[in-house]
Amino acid sequence: MISSTSSSEYRRGHGPVYLGWFLATALVAGLLVHGAWKSTTLVDHVVLETTAPSPPSAEYFLSVTDLNAIDGFVFFNELEDVCSPLRAADVVLFGDSTLQFAFRGEALRNFFVERGLNYYLLGFPNGSSWIAEAILLRCNARPRLAVVFETGFFIGQAEGLDKQVLASSAFDARKSRMEFEMAFAVRRQLHRLLPHPVGRDWTGGSWILYRTPLDGSWWVAAGSERDIPVTGGSVGHVSIPPEQLRVAERFRTMIDEGGGNLLLAYVPTERVGRARAHAIAQHLGVSILDPDLAGLRTADALHLLEVSSERYARAFTDLLESHLPPTE
Repeated sequence: MISSTSSSEYRRGHGPVYLGWFLATALVAGLLVHGAWKSTTLVDHVVLETTAPSPPSAEYFLSVTDLNAIDGFVFFNELEDVCSPLRAADVVLFGDSTLQFAFRGEALRNFFVERGLNYYLLGFPNGSSWIAEAILLRCNARPRLAVVFETGFFIGQAEGLDKQVLASSAFDARKSRMEFEMAFAVRRQLHRLLPHPVGRDWTGGSWILYRTPLDGSWWVAAGSERDIPVTGGSVGHVSIPPEQLRVAERFRTMIDEGGGNLLLAYVPTERVGRARAHAIAQHLGVSILDPDLAGLRTADALHLLEVSSERYARAFTDLLESHLPPTE
C-alpha cells in the first residue's frame, strides 16, 4: 500500500508533466478549431476585419461596422466639416442605407460634375426625416432640389438610432465615436486569430463602411454580400398613417420655405414596396423618380450590389435630368 506521503510526492513529481500534456492538448485543439473555422464550408460569408482595406483617402472616416453606425452622431454634432459642403450642395438626396448603397459608384458623381452642380448624400442606417431636418437646420442648408428616397423615411416620430443621435451632445458623440473606433481596432486584432462568421440562414448585412464628409457617400471596405434579386413590387393602393403624412407635409414645407423643390424617389427593396413612395408623392403633389429596371440584385434583399447600383444610378440620373436646377 502506498503511503499518503509517497502519493503526494508522486503527484508533485508528475504535476508538471500533466500540466504540459494539458497545455499541449489545449493548443492542438485550439489550432484545429481555428483551422476549422477558417476553412469550413458551412459558412457562406466570412467578414475578416483584418483584411478590410484602408479607405482611398484621408478624408474618409470609419462610419459603419457590422450593424453599428456612428455617422449620425458625427453629422449631427459636426465632428467633421459636413456643414460647408452641405450648404454648398445644389441637390441633396435624403434616405437611409438603401440610398447610400444605390450610389456607391462613380456614376452619380460624374453626372453632377459634368453639369457643374454640387450634390450631397444625406442617408443614414434606418435614417428618417427627423435626423435629416435636424442636420439641415443645424447647418442652415437650403438645397435648391431635395430628393427623398422613400423606403421608410417619413415616420411618425424619431426612433432607434435617430432618437439617440438627436438626444446626444457633442461630448456624447465624441465619446461614442472613440468607443466605436477603439472597439473596431480591438476586433481587428482579435479576428487575426478568430474569424467572424455569418451563417447561411443570416439575411442581414455585415459591413465595414467609411464615409467622406465632402459629398456624404459611403465607401465599402468589406461586406457579407450575397446575391438576392429584388423587384420592389407593383404600384398598388396602400394606406399611409395620417401622422406619417403630416411629417411628409412638414418636410415639404421646410424645403419650400428654403426656396427649393421636392421630389420623391424609390430604390427597390424587399423591406418597403414602391407603392408607399408613390402614394406619398401623390399626397404631396410632387413627382417621383422610379426607374423601371428588371434584374436588379442585392447583397441582402435591401442593398444593391455594385453592378446593380451602377445601372440604377444611370437610370435614375436620366430621370433626374429634367428636374435639375439651373447652373448659377
